[in-house]
Amino acid sequence: RCFERKSLFELAESIKNNGMLSPVILRGSINGYELICGQRRVRAASIAGLAEVPAIVIKAKDAECAELSMTENIQRENLNFVEEAEGYYNLMSYHRIKKDKLQKALSVKSEKINEKIQLLNLSESVRYKIEENNIPEKYARELLKVHDEEKQLDIYNVKKENEKARENDEYNLHRKSGRDDSESGITE
Repeated sequence: RCFERKSLFELAESIKNNGMLSPVILRGSINGYELICGQRRVRAASIAGLAEVPAIVIKAKDAECAELSMTENIQRENLNFVEEAEGYYNLMSYHRIKKDKLQKALSVKSEKINEKIQLLNLSESVRYKIEENNIPEKYARELLKVHDEEKQLDIYNVKKENEKARENDEYNLHRKSGRDDSESGITE
């Protein structure tokens, strides 16, 4: 999982000021406890200097734990579409949760689950670049139409360069119009 550094430190500051408002969820294991939900909160609490966090210990099988974890992740605002697709796939493949049960448990339409899982047909390297550069899902869907990884990467690179050029054009347009950068909302 990829947690944005800035939001993690913001959460840590909030925990310092207000305490941890939601307990993490654990289950017993051979080695003590296993964290089911709340990895981001645990990291932020550590940054905030807390040695202990409130927790609820449950008895749950692997499939139930995976479902709880996925539910929490979907409710997290900054879950990206690749992480979401991987989560659905893992629940259905590794934990053998049927799609109808999954859509009820997560309150997600079957079509959305199908659309997300289709994104996993992109090569791992393409998915990595998409995640790393925050590429919108609509561009990822366009890449699905191309079945060759090299061509997908070529298209990805062209789109990325076009996006950079568009941003530069917008920046230059604002500068030429005589606006002060602070008025236009553009910061360097």
